[in-house]
Amino acid sequence: SSETPFVGFKNYAKLLTDATFLKVVGNTLYYVVLCLPIGLALALAVAMMLNRIKHGVGFFRVLYFIPYVTSVVAVSWIWRWLFMKTGGLINNLLLSVGLPAQPFMGSTSQAIYVVASNVVWQGLGFNVIIFLAGLKQIPTVYYEAAAMDGAKPWRQFLHITLPLLNPTMVYLSVMTMIQTLQIFTQVKNISFQGTGGPLNSTNSVVHYIYQTGFKSFNMGYASAMTVTLFLL
Repeated sequence: SSETPFVGFKNYAKLLTDATFLKVVGNTLYYVVLCLPIGLALALAVAMMLNRIKHGVGFFRVLYFIPYVTSVVAVSWIWRWLFMKTGGLINNLLLSVGLPAQPFMGSTSQAIYVVASNVVWQGLGFNVIIFLAGLKQIPTVYYEAAAMDGAKPWRQFLHITLPLLNPTMVYLSVMTMIQTLQIFTQVKNISFQGTGGPLNSTNSVVHYIYQTGFKSFNMGYASAMTVTLFLL
């Protein structure tokens, strides 16, 4: 029986010249750049609004947390239906107000934003709950003292809320970054024909590892990419 030859570091050297791998690394980092600040900003805004609610806050917490515990596969397929070029809900809304239909997942420039929007939406609930817990830990006397000194709400936010939420923001930033670097299911279920297309415009590192290892059966090269992702 033939044995797979040992190739040393050739697979790692190949990564540096693999245009597709460099493309998916760029895509994955772009997902992080998109999802991290937008996701945290939206979650903080929602958490601050919930923090002001006196009645029914439990209901709204559950409402925002439901997407996080919903099946990623199910949500991804719903997202795919929403953004279909023909018959999709978003395009139907655009047409109803006189705007042209968009290609969305058929466009190399728009597709990545559709996938990123799903990642942000699905992670919103978890971030909101953690931010809300952090806001509850800030003593109200700080805000009362600042108001007595004439500080407007925006200055209170900059000089009280943000500094005291710093540990929470660091934790959520790390968690969001790790989860986004591992993005796979959304790419598999939303992208054009589930290939990370069109033209690898939505492909991620983990999805490319899956394609290389389990579609092309090149386990050695896929393993090299996995180690590289681990280092990231």
